[in-house]
Amino acid sequence: MCVYIYLHIKIAGRLKLIFYEVFKKMEWDVLVVGGGPAGCFAAEHIAKHGFKVLVLEENSVIGEPVQCAGLVSHRTIELTGCQKLILNSLKGANVYSPNGKSMKLAGSRSYAFAIDRALLDQELALRAQKSGVEVLLSARVTNLKRHGKGIVVEFRRGGSTLTAATKLLIGADGANSLVARWASLYQPREKIKMFAAEVKLQNPFPEMVDIFLGSHIAPGWFGWIIPIDKKRARIGTGSSFINISGRKSVKKFLNVYSKRFYGMEIIRETGGLVPIGTIQNHASNVMLVGDAACQTKPISGGGLYPGLMGAIICSQVAVKALMAENFSREFLSGYQLQWNQKMHSELEKALNYREMFVNLSDFQLSLLIKILNTNYWRSLISEYMDIDYPSIVAEKLFEKYSFLFFSSKKVKKLETKG
Repeated sequence: MCVYIYLHIKIAGRLKLIFYEVFKKMEWDVLVVGGGPAGCFAAEHIAKHGFKVLVLEENSVIGEPVQCAGLVSHRTIELTGCQKLILNSLKGANVYSPNGKSMKLAGSRSYAFAIDRALLDQELALRAQKSGVEVLLSARVTNLKRHGKGIVVEFRRGGSTLTAATKLLIGADGANSLVARWASLYQPREKIKMFAAEVKLQNPFPEMVDIFLGSHIAPGWFGWIIPIDKKRARIGTGSSFINISGRKSVKKFLNVYSKRFYGMEIIRETGGLVPIGTIQNHASNVMLVGDAACQTKPISGGGLYPGLMGAIICSQVAVKALMAENFSREFLSGYQLQWNQKMHSELEKALNYREMFVNLSDFQLSLLIKILNTNYWRSLISEYMDIDYPSIVAEKLFEKYSFLFFSSKKVKKLETKG
């Protein structure tokens, strides 16, 4: 045996030594599965306190493939400091009802910003690395198991199966989170299936987003055009029914509004799943963040702002747990408590308003747009519109006239007459 070991070391030489050094590093204070914005943001904040953090990202390039429309609020810009990544400022929206009629909502301020989403992901990953985080690309997690007081993570990389041990596991691995399912935490209310693309498209009014409603193009969701400039845009549609083909939905969308999409050329296709609902975000030695924790906006599906807020809270509780060497479910419940205090109320309100929206027929939606399409209502919506907190404008509308959320009897009479 001694002769074999000697020969093995002699042959392997420096390679053996390097492998041993890497292997020694495979014990981590925190291991994050997923190198998206929420995962890297949390990792960076934890590493700044001197803890060893590893991020495993299954894709070979951070930020690719793009699975987000990249429309963010000023709060997201402030949180990330990504002003340099702004491609366009949006000052309003054209909302198209199912019958094709439109309502223009515009103001003097910028309500949202289109950013380079891939570069944002890469910027946040780079910041995490500068803070001491180890980021491994092309590392696909295949198995998780508890061992002693921690968790052992198995992952495939470069044709080999490797293992890493950690005290605390953070799942930032998206809508189909392996970490969440393994920890029996994943129970989203629904998943929105998105089909989208970045395209060449003429945009005569590049400061305006176009939003399209109707079950014929986006059952339970909506279609969109987000201008990047006068000649480029991001388009897409979604559905709350997973069995509906995304390609068929977007094809119908393009056909119904063929004049608007005249001359369009697809640069690249994107898309993905958006989880909607509320779930428990922790278990013993486990925390979830971002889409894995359903930290998404139920009305728009946007996940950057709530995901980053979740990452901040997650990292704060993680640091406390590491300092106390306490990774019990009870100790980590501070994450759930702080998240609920910060975001739960808004998300619950948004879920309720989403339920109202889903239950409206195309006739009701068209009637609602018709009622709101006056100077008074447009001015009120423009004043209170907030893409991070849409419940604010919804509550203002409800306060003024509750009849906007129609009683079923009145609507049935109107539908019959229509």
